[in-house]
Amino acid sequence: MSRAVASGHPPCDGRAVDRWIVVTGGSAGIGRAAVAALIAAGRQVIVASRQPARGLPGGPALRHLPLDLSEIRTIDAGAATLAEAGIELEAIVANAGVWPRARAANAAGLELGFAVNHVGHAALIDRLGPRLVDGGRVVVVASGLHARGRIDWDDLGARRGFDPMAAYAQSKLANVMYALALARRAPRWRVNAIHPGVVATALHGSRPPGHAITATAAARAVVALAIDPAHASTTGRYFDQATARRPAPLALDRPSQERLWTVTAELIRRR
Repeated sequence: MSRAVASGHPPCDGRAVDRWIVVTGGSAGIGRAAVAALIAAGRQVIVASRQPARGLPGGPALRHLPLDLSEIRTIDAGAATLAEAGIELEAIVANAGVWPRARAANAAGLELGFAVNHVGHAALIDRLGPRLVDGGRVVVVASGLHARGRIDWDDLGARRGFDPMAAYAQSKLANVMYALALARRAPRWRVNAIHPGVVATALHGSRPPGHAITATAAARAVVALAIDPAHASTTGRYFDQATARRPAPLALDRPSQERLWTVTAELIRRR
């Protein structure tokens, strides 16, 4: 994962009409609400997802990029499509997420939640790095459940036993660790992780917790990190909705961040 960090581009001196924002998982839930808010704010948005975001106002300001974050080949194809079109990006919102209740794996045998929530996003950000302008922003949608997470270095495929909560928390811990590591490696970008709140989306099934907020409410803080001038210099932070907080100690452990970076790069190379 070196191309994204090493490449250089003209500085971002304000929003340009030919710049876009990529939102993964923008066809439903928080992602869909974020897309609607970004379009309302005058942004051009690319929904990177398996399904297009139907019914959203946007016209020429809204595009769909077919993408399956569990498969590196579709990530490569999507990045190539944007490169061929000469599209520049002002932000990447790494929002898509899954929470499998039974063990599932991608074609490479990696546990699906870790493959989609973390590895797929890391690969996408790496591949899209050459398109992201200086001063561009990366928003990694994580979860407060990262505090329960532990990285099982010896069994990322969860072959020895699968616990839905442990697997999801592991993937969200990886999100925060990766965002903090990327912020150090790419000082020309603004990289932050965010817990958007407990949200009433399909991620929680048909019976979300009673204290869950709406996707629209959750999207506000995500969108702010992506475009608000107040966050033009904010980087390497973890947010609990709109408030910057200290993440769990494991997320801050630099040796673990470095190990995760190396392991992730190897998983991407294995495709």
